[in-house]
Amino acid sequence: MTNTEITNQPELICDMPGSIRPHSRLANIGPEALSESELLTIVLRSRSLRKAEALFAKYTLRDLLTMPHRKLARMKELGVTGATTLLAAAELIRRHDGQTPIGLPKVHTVQDVLMHAIDIRDRKKEYLLALFLNARKQLIANETISIGTLTASLAHPRLCCLCSYVVFIV
Repeated sequence: MTNTEITNQPELICDMPGSIRPHSRLANIGPEALSESELLTIVLRSRSLRKAEALFAKYTLRDLLTMPHRKLARMKELGVTGATTLLAAAELIRRHDGQTPIGLPKVHTVQDVLMHAIDIRDRKKEYLLALFLNARKQLIANETISIGTLTASLAHPRLCCLCSYVVFIV
């Protein structure tokens, strides 16, 4: 089905002839034959193709699948439920493909922490580092909190409590 055919169709899917509804087309000719708008309409359980078409007019599929939930939820075409559904589908795809987002290394063990602190191993002074992880144990930041002197540490323990998501301190 081409875009001109879709735009000439009724607003609501229930007003379309049964043979050209996205669900029927998927069942009869397979998912490969459906447009991205039709597939997104099925995933979101939308009653209209117009919402999906409006999203694809503004964003690519890759943009939609990698956007944060907060930004997706603010879109009138999706809302909170649609954003949640879309990100859940994207996460299922990522898990199936065994991929993690590019540029975010995982930190599971002490050896992983040491790998991120290797540049300070030969230093004479004491370094206080903070590794910030997301919920999937992926490194999102590596910050030097304090550099001590040869004889003392200048960092106070309360300094480490400024962020609630400090995970490892080396």
